[in-house]
Amino acid sequence: MQCEICKVEMVAITKKNSVSVLGIIGVLIFLVGLGYAFANFLVGVIIMALGIFVGMAMRGEKLTMTCPSCGNKTNPVSL
Repeated sequence: MQCEICKVEMVAITKKNSVSVLGIIGVLIFLVGLGYAFANFLVGVIIMALGIFVGMAMRGEKLTMTCPSCGNKTNPVSL
């Protein structure tokens, strides 16, 4: 893929996602599971596992294509 402005080959750069809404919801579910663990251990562990799963669901990286000459940024299209 070439830059539209200066016709130089674009470079792929990945950025880690910051805090997401699902990450915060996952922490809240985990804390609820921790509370349930005092009353019923098995139910608490299941809820904590669900919280970990939800919290990790949207982790990842965002890929952007950047021109090394002019700094033009584009998001690659996945087909």
